[in-house]
Amino acid sequence: MASRGFFIILIIFVIIIFLIHQNNNKFLYFKNDPINGQEQSHLLNKDKEIIYIDSYNITEENFITYLPHSGFHNQRISVENAIFLAWHLNRTLILPPLMFFNGIPPFGMAPFDQLSQRLSQLKPNQNNFTECDLEGKHCITANYTLYHWEELMSMKWVKQHVKIVHRTDFFDKNLLNILNIKEQEVYYTKCDVRYHHRYYDYLNSTIGLDEFEKRVDLAKLKSRKEKLFYFGSLYSIRRVVRELPESKEFWSKLSREFIPDNPIIIKIVNNIVKKIGGERNFLGIHARLGNEFRTDDNFRGAANKTIESFILKISNDYREYENTFNYGKSTEVAKQIRQTILTSTKLIETNETSFFEQCSSKFTNDTLPIIIFLATDAKRTHKSLKIFLEKFPCIFMLEDFEEDCKPLNSLENPLDNVNMYKHLIPLIDLMVTSQGSRFYGTPSSTFSLYAMRLNNLLNTFDS
Repeated sequence: MASRGFFIILIIFVIIIFLIHQNNNKFLYFKNDPINGQEQSHLLNKDKEIIYIDSYNITEENFITYLPHSGFHNQRISVENAIFLAWHLNRTLILPPLMFFNGIPPFGMAPFDQLSQRLSQLKPNQNNFTECDLEGKHCITANYTLYHWEELMSMKWVKQHVKIVHRTDFFDKNLLNILNIKEQEVYYTKCDVRYHHRYYDYLNSTIGLDEFEKRVDLAKLKSRKEKLFYFGSLYSIRRVVRELPESKEFWSKLSREFIPDNPIIIKIVNNIVKKIGGERNFLGIHARLGNEFRTDDNFRGAANKTIESFILKISNDYREYENTFNYGKSTEVAKQIRQTILTSTKLIETNETSFFEQCSSKFTNDTLPIIIFLATDAKRTHKSLKIFLEKFPCIFMLEDFEEDCKPLNSLENPLDNVNMYKHLIPLIDLMVTSQGSRFYGTPSSTFSLYAMRLNNLLNTFDS
């Protein structure tokens, strides 16, 4: 009887331990597909699993979230800032989905309440956004899809340092219900203008606000007890001032680790890069010409100036290469340019001889024999590109690699079956151009800034 009693007590003890374990972990769970009711097995990288917020009572976690807006790169910058804030504040990040729109996003940065209202119209089981004026006479419509960041970007390192759960919609009422918190348990940092709040990690920082209007010290924010910190826009590479050594170290690592890792995209990029000579054997350029949306003379004039500036910069760098190598010495720029020159030896050695023969046949005394990959939102026939193509006959563009890009047609959003080709093809353009020995970008372009970052990573850590 004693042994039987001991056995019963042991069973009860095991059950209690199991329930405690379940309770400690119940704030996260692997949710079924919110659209099709299928298990989350759609991820291309099978070592990943997307974690959603649970509907159980959450008692131990504190959270932050924010309102995304605009295109891919603005959203990416916002995510990076959000990851840093979550790490610094020691809170779980509730990550909004990545929004892709057909064409120009129908809305960008807006005051908090207005932006929240617009986002609430984006539903995971629909693909049409419509916003009309009060009279209903003028409406803006757009097709969209909500994508998971983990389908596209590597978050392995991030999730080792920050707890992340995903939202499937933008309904704030749903969010508060899931978290089981009341409105007074939310601390809002509402933005009314594009550059409202600037966040500082060092309490005694003397760095000014610059274009921002209000200072927020993270040390003071960290002491607040609300369950949820709800930020407005987190866009801007200058949004967060990082002065503490540990902050700089975290940010540096984040910049290296939070990069595209979709296997289909990686394979396409590698194939194209190989065809144009391999990593660091060409110049990467991004020219934002905007021909799809703008046709006025002022914008065309800006496009012409962009191209002219590229010609001047590359010509000067080529001249530096000629001068230094002729005198038996070399600069870093000269070394980078040297790798991109299509020499007769390279023509013989490369497996892509026929690929270069056509452009090399156009070399004259007025041209430069440099291999270039040009990422742009324009076609090869764009008027502003004429003088550029004449000066550099060996310019390759993504439109030259349609066959290589075809595998992207197989990539669909697993949540709504939307084909992702047109949404992700610009990222392939960016990743290819970033793998040159040197990169030249368009000023103030978030596309160019990211390509420059990836290029720096390539040439700094893989050298």
